Amino acid sequence: MSVCGDCQFSNPDGMKFCGACGSELSLICANCNFSNPVDFKFCGKCGSTLQKKDEKTVTATPEKRSIKTSDASAVAERRQLTVMFCDLADSAALSDSLDPEEFHNVIQQYQIACAEVITRYGGHIAQYLGDGILVYFCYPRAHEDDPRRAVYSALGCLDSIKTLNKEFTTKGIELNIRIGIHTGLVVTGEIGTGEQREQLALGKTPNIAARLQNLATENSIFITETTLSLIEGFFETVFQGQHKLKGINTPIDVYQVTRENDARDRIDVALRLGGLLPIVGRENEMEQLSRLWTKATNGDGQVVLLKGEGGVGKSRLMQAFIEQLNNSNHHYLCANGMAFSETSILRPIIGMLQHMFSFADNDSAIVRFNKVEKLLTKYEFKLKDYVPLISSLLNLPLTDNYLEPALSPEIKKRKTLEMVFELIQKLSQERPLLFVVEDLHWLDPSTLEFLDMLVLQEQTHKIFIFLTCRPDFSIPWYSRSNLVQFNLTHLNKSEIVSMVDRITNGRALPKILLDEIVAKTDGIPLFIEELTKMVVNSDIVTEYDEHYELTGELSELSIPSTLQDLLNARLDNLGAAKKIAQLASVIGREFSFDMLLAISNFDEEDIYKCIEQLIDAELISQRGLGIQSVYIFKHALIHDAAMSSILKKKSTNIP
Repeated sequence: MSVCGDCQFSNPDGMKFCGACGSELSLICANCNFSNPVDFKFCGKCGSTLQKKDEKTVTATPEKRSIKTSDASAVAERRQLTVMFCDLADSAALSDSLDPEEFHNVIQQYQIACAEVITRYGGHIAQYLGDGILVYFCYPRAHEDDPRRAVYSALGCLDSIKTLNKEFTTKGIELNIRIGIHTGLVVTGEIGTGEQREQLALGKTPNIAARLQNLATENSIFITETTLSLIEGFFETVFQGQHKLKGINTPIDVYQVTRENDARDRIDVALRLGGLLPIVGRENEMEQLSRLWTKATNGDGQVVLLKGEGGVGKSRLMQAFIEQLNNSNHHYLCANGMAFSETSILRPIIGMLQHMFSFADNDSAIVRFNKVEKLLTKYEFKLKDYVPLISSLLNLPLTDNYLEPALSPEIKKRKTLEMVFELIQKLSQERPLLFVVEDLHWLDPSTLEFLDMLVLQEQTHKIFIFLTCRPDFSIPWYSRSNLVQFNLTHLNKSEIVSMVDRITNGRALPKILLDEIVAKTDGIPLFIEELTKMVVNSDIVTEYDEHYELTGELSELSIPSTLQDLLNARLDNLGAAKKIAQLASVIGREFSFDMLLAISNFDEEDIYKCIEQLIDAELISQRGLGIQSVYIFKHALIHDAAMSSILKKKSTNIP
């Protein structure tokens, strides 16, 4: 008998389609999960012996196999995904007015222009559907800011189409696009049969993105409220009303993205949307930073590095320190790295200079040029030598008074960096200077080269260089006597409780719920904030005057959507070890090597290597040695993310 995987109906041997629901019958290989035709005796993908569910004979044990890096993306899994659907408006009319070959060329140029932008922001083009482009953000590899990347990508596509239209003007062609973006749960994996196989995301999320694209006006970006909640504060949006989308039961609030603003990070957004929570548990660090600042203002320059994992509070501590200095007379410069700027040469430095020269969004090129001349004159630079360098870096046209220097690209870059370095030194001679560089791990090589130049100089200037980075970033300046490193630790239980109390404005949570927040967040401030906010805005609790009461099921406490991409990114960065993390999560937050080996079909040596990688990534810790070892997921939310990514049918079938 062959049991249908869709409706569980038992079909007689030899049947290719289910007699109850009409689904194609198949045999799932126990070794590689490949779906085989019902009459196969050996797996068509890995060659293992196939066995029907009700056969009593014992087949050969599948060979242990190595864990491949590609396993993570090839195996179907559940995950949060941001889907962008971009389509060319009125393409039928355009095709009617053009020769097929010319129409083909136009479509190709439109696709190339959009693909360049999408790739820059880490998007994955899943399909070209005629003149439509289906794009995934968070698959096959997650980034912690995928919804933002999707919207930046959409805005970039609009700009690319404007540029393309300038080339098409002489041909009487004008392209217009519509873009829809939605974030939600999907199942990703391989679909199709034979040679027609694709890696696609299934669920209502892609359908909603496609419906939004149809709803959008020409050259506009429509997003759902779900996506808005993940990008709010970074972009300007306009409410477009509530709409009933075809095939979707519940009406959806729709917003149009009009432009990005100058918010750099979550701290900036929090300041715009109502302020930051008071800092908790960093009193010692604040005292040390104050002492180091005093040294810098007395001419003993300092380099301070905050090191810690994402969400541990590096930016919040830095912001608290900056706020503390508000009453002091000092210069402030900022050159932050961004997750999608690793390949953009000197982007942080360019942003810093634009702020230094007081560029406004509506400034014309000549106004900006005059501002550059004015500031360089103030600090007594030789305009003939320096204005062309700065103008080239900031993409400003030179006036007739200046000549472009005949320099090789490498020499031109070096002289430009030296000029920026000299400008910073002159500012510090005027008054103490705080130079902030966040997220060193996302800086491009040229910006790191400039930072090298600044840090390795003898610190006799009144400069306080304040840096942040993730634990896996290799710092080249450890030997510098003026470098002070802070390794930010997690908050303890009393500090977690204090932070929760501030988020709830003093309204007490039920003890069982507070204990759950303490256990799941592991003292990481971002996790505490997002999980607590999700709780108080959910149906799990009911708010009263001075407290909350638990009115829902504790089992309904899930991972906040604001943390999904961050957690998925940490798992995706594991490569092949992600598969082991998922298997281990089925056992529980605590697991042994023997149990992991028993439920997997991977080589013992490979499992050991993956476990070592998980330990190095600080996702699990080890208790004991050798075969007596027990491993524990350090973060409950990482464990939950790994577990929730597994298909339900797979997690229940693991012994």
